[in-house]
Amino acid sequence: MITHQPTPEQLERLEQARLAASHTDAAVAEARAKLAQALAEHSEAQAALNRAINTTLYGTTPGG
Repeated sequence: MITHQPTPEQLERLEQARLAASHTDAAVAEARAKLAQALAEHSEAQAALNRAINTTLYGTTPGG
Protein backbone atom coordinates (compact mmCIF):
# COMPACT_ATOMS: atom_id res chain seq x y z
CA MET A 1 0.00 0.00 0.00
CA ILE A 2 1.43 3.35 -1.05
CA THR A 3 1.50 5.85 1.77
CA HIS A 4 3.65 8.37 -0.05
CA GLN A 5 2.80 10.70 -2.93
CA PRO A 6 5.83 10.82 -5.28
CA THR A 7 7.16 14.22 -6.21
CA PRO A 8 7.48 15.21 -9.88
CA GLU A 9 11.26 14.89 -9.51
CA GLN A 10 10.93 11.35 -8.17
CA LEU A 11 8.61 10.43 -11.01
CA GLU A 12 11.09 11.88 -13.51
CA ARG A 13 13.97 9.88 -11.99
CA LEU A 14 11.79 6.78 -12.10
CA GLU A 15 11.07 7.33 -15.80
CA GLN A 16 14.75 7.94 -16.58
CA ALA A 17 15.71 4.75 -14.75
CA ARG A 18 13.05 2.82 -16.66
CA LEU A 19 14.36 4.14 -19.97
CA ALA A 20 17.94 3.28 -19.04
CA ALA A 21 16.92 -0.26 -18.09
CA SER A 22 15.04 -0.63 -21.36
CA HIS A 23 18.08 0.55 -23.30
CA THR A 24 20.36 -1.92 -21.55
CA ASP A 25 17.87 -4.73 -22.25
CA ALA A 26 18.23 -4.01 -25.96
CA ALA A 27 22.03 -3.88 -25.70
CA VAL A 28 22.10 -7.24 -23.90
CA ALA A 29 19.85 -8.82 -26.54
CA GLU A 30 22.14 -7.53 -29.29
CA ALA A 31 25.24 -8.81 -27.47
CA ARG A 32 23.64 -12.23 -27.04
CA ALA A 33 22.88 -12.42 -30.75
CA LYS A 34 26.48 -11.50 -31.59
CA LEU A 35 27.75 -14.09 -29.12
CA ALA A 36 25.57 -16.78 -30.68
CA GLN A 37 26.96 -15.92 -34.11
CA ALA A 38 30.53 -15.99 -32.82
CA LEU A 39 29.96 -19.35 -31.13
CA ALA A 40 28.55 -20.79 -34.35
CA GLU A 41 31.58 -19.56 -36.30
CA HIS A 42 33.90 -20.96 -33.64
CA SER A 43 32.18 -24.33 -33.83
CA GLU A 44 32.58 -24.40 -37.61
CA ALA A 45 36.27 -23.50 -37.28
CA GLN A 46 36.81 -26.24 -34.70
CA ALA A 47 35.15 -28.79 -37.00
CA ALA A 48 37.39 -27.70 -39.88
CA LEU A 49 40.44 -28.02 -37.62
CA ASN A 50 39.41 -31.51 -36.57
CA ARG A 51 38.96 -32.54 -40.21
CA ALA A 52 42.39 -31.14 -41.07
CA ILE A 53 44.00 -32.97 -38.16
CA ASN A 54 42.31 -36.21 -39.17
CA THR A 55 43.43 -35.80 -42.79
CA THR A 56 46.99 -35.03 -41.70
CA LEU A 57 47.21 -37.99 -39.35
CA TYR A 58 45.24 -40.59 -41.30
CA GLY A 59 45.12 -39.29 -44.88
CA THR A 60 41.36 -39.19 -44.93
CA THR A 61 38.43 -37.30 -43.52
CA PRO A 62 35.61 -38.95 -41.58
CA GLY A 63 33.13 -40.42 -44.03
CA GLY A 64 35.61 -39.90 -46.88
